[in-house]
Amino acid sequence: LMALARLVEQRFAQKEQRRDRDVVEEVIRYIDENLDQEIHRQDLADHVYLNPDYLNRLFKKQTGKTLKEFVIEHKMNEARKMLQVTRLPVSIIAAKVGYDNFSHFSYAYKKVTGQSPLESRNAYQRGVSGGGAAGKHET
Repeated sequence: LMALARLVEQRFAQKEQRRDRDVVEEVIRYIDENLDQEIHRQDLADHVYLNPDYLNRLFKKQTGKTLKEFVIEHKMNEARKMLQVTRLPVSIIAAKVGYDNFSHFSYAYKKVTGQSPLESRNAYQRGVSGGGAAGKHET
């Protein structure tokens, strides 16, 4: 009887872990699909029908980051990619990752990456073009 109780408990725990992973994956999908919007914890919680505090604890347990940390880092990583592969003005990139306030974007970007958006773009371009054969191609 005790073995059966342990088995039931294990199955329940596994099912709960699977559900938790599914919730986190759905939250990440929502963040990806709404990257150009301002994303609040309440929006995420509403999307998965959970209490915001509970979702934040669950998310941190699964990812090691709070919702806010994850959203900001995710947005800044996307911004970094755009800075590297496009010539879009920084203000347009900021808008594409949901920031309508340029200075707020620049502050968040520097806090996450250690460089301003322009420093980041320039460093990447120097790295690409300063690497000899990997740099400029003449045609």
